[in-house]
Amino acid sequence: MTITHPTTRRAAVALSLACAALSAFASPSASPSTSTPAPWWAAFAEPGLDALMQTSAPASSPAEQQLVQGYIAARTGQLRVQLAQTLALAAREEQALLMSVPPAPDRDQALAAAGRRLEAVENGAAALQAARDAQIAALASESGVAPERLLPWVAPEGAATLPRVGAPLPAAALRARVPEPLAVLAEQARQVDAGTAWVATRRSDWQARLQRQRLGGGDALGTLQAYQQYIVDTDQLAVASAQLALTWAQWLQYSSGGTPLAAAR
Repeated sequence: MTITHPTTRRAAVALSLACAALSAFASPSASPSTSTPAPWWAAFAEPGLDALMQTSAPASSPAEQQLVQGYIAARTGQLRVQLAQTLALAAREEQALLMSVPPAPDRDQALAAAGRRLEAVENGAAALQAARDAQIAALASESGVAPERLLPWVAPEGAATLPRVGAPLPAAALRARVPEPLAVLAEQARQVDAGTAWVATRRSDWQARLQRQRLGGGDALGTLQAYQQYIVDTDQLAVASAQLALTWAQWLQYSSGGTPLAAAR
């Protein structure tokens, strides 16, 4: 019997936006050549960040770093809220699927476990939303920009991309001069690369299960659980990617003649 999941399809659409974000969330892009040097944060190629910096016009290097890090935190917070809401949709779908199965001891145990997971997911989503709101409020206070004006910048509609630096890791000669911060940058980049590969594996497993289910085979419950694990791992990748973006922000400012990399030491 083939069981379709309209909620899961809606969740998949929401998750696709998050995955589009993560596909561009680890490293800055090289700035185009212009007659006027671009500010160091332009390497992230983020319209929202550019708008924030132009509007707030920070007067010092520490203020620039604080705003960029606040922006990255708010963008990451928005992505994690989106992932948590998607996970809650899938968890509710799992609970509904189990409730449609005839009563049995194994089914009752699984249903109870699903209920506990759903409660934890919904509580986690609420906590992440509160944290995201606090991050936007803090950014508004630091920048002097009203929260309602900030929201489209940190939570753009459509296939949002998160802060990315497409430049390669600094050369060995520079690593010799500031070895510890650049070792942190290299290790975080390695972790994000590994996490990206792992999430791709999770996605392939879920898609393979979904395809078997559409063809009339496979396990609907197993497909939903694989989907939820994929979302959880994507959230972990978002956290790691945010840490890498924050470290890149410190390095970009330092290499442009800004403040030292004290926070990365």
